[in-house]
Amino acid sequence: MPAVFLSYSTPSMEPVLRLRDLLRACGLEVVLAPMPGRTTWPRIQEEVTRCQAFIAWVAAGGVYSEWVWKEVQEAMKALPPGAVIPVVEEGASAPAALREMGGLPFHPARTAEAAEESLDRLRELRATGASPALQLVWGALALLFLAMTSADQGG
Repeated sequence: MPAVFLSYSTPSMEPVLRLRDLLRACGLEVVLAPMPGRTTWPRIQEEVTRCQAFIAWVAAGGVYSEWVWKEVQEAMKALPPGAVIPVVEEGASAPAALREMGGLPFHPARTAEAAEESLDRLRELRATGASPALQLVWGALALLFLAMTSADQGG
């Protein structure tokens, strides 16, 4: 079963857990990053290396940690280009390098735009024959942002 590592820096676990559930519903195994100190670095390296995709979720108001950046750097070494996907909320504290990796910037008030961008990425991946795991990840991101849009609109 393809696996996705989900790293996060957010004051609210709700969107991260929703994304985890969507990824699982798509048939992907999700490795949720442990809190620092709850596991060893070699164990995290092992988990990152065996995954086919890596998502770094950094929300405004979250405390960006060196731990997350360390996980991102490990993923960049271990995974093919395009498999590391930063999701960085506008106003979040994150290194410029993370923002410039071609991930998904978003603003909570503009989740419809994030959904559309996710769908555009999915279309590009399908056209280029990217791995099914990456296609599922971008599809799950689009679903998450569509659900957030619907909730924001009272739907």
